[in-house]
Amino acid sequence: MIELTKRREERGMTKQRLSFASQVPATTIGQIESGRFVPYGPQIERIARALAFLGEPTELLESVGTAEAANA
Repeated sequence: MIELTKRREERGMTKQRLSFASQVPATTIGQIESGRFVPYGPQIERIARALAFLGEPTELLESVGTAEAANA
């Protein structure tokens, strides 16, 4: 799991809702979350804004350890 997925789920957002809020296609969000696509700068920045993520947008692409995810 990557930070993006964790944050999206914590906010109770579906990929479709995040897609609408960020103007990034839901299929692209799914590909980012599965590791099949690396977003370019403006895409990850729009996603970060839609999630109200205050860190560096590229941090959303980092892996979340299973122990950390279990404690969330």
